[in-house]
Amino acid sequence: MSSTSLTLTCIARRADTHDVTSWQFASLTGDLPAVLAGQCITLHTEIDGKLQCRAYTLSSSPQDACWQVTIKDVGLVSHHLHQSLQVGGEIRADGPFGDFHLTALPCERPLLLSAGSGITPMWAMLRDELARRPEA
Repeated sequence: MSSTSLTLTCIARRADTHDVTSWQFASLTGDLPAVLAGQCITLHTEIDGKLQCRAYTLSSSPQDACWQVTIKDVGLVSHHLHQSLQVGGEIRADGPFGDFHLTALPCERPLLLSAGSGITPMWAMLRDELARRPEA
């Protein structure tokens, strides 16, 4: 899969906890590129006149019609997104990219272990695995 640069529009925003928010995105130009569960996108935003870029793992499943990122409010870019990115807002993204996915190492019964922000790719992988194999 090749990386693409596109403009996304925020179609939903959900506060998951006091410091974690999930955003759902659709492409302004049509279909989103195919993804593998566990891959990332890079979001580009301007803060105080300077372009800032940050990679975030998609928390959505490849079967979902939109992309979702789930971000903890920690760090310059993450805090800015929490404060400013609302439904209807647009943001530039590059991706998807990354080799951390179950497709690279298929197995019958995967064991997913994570901590902290590592839960995001695991969540996407679990959702994808259950969509493809409900008996898993």
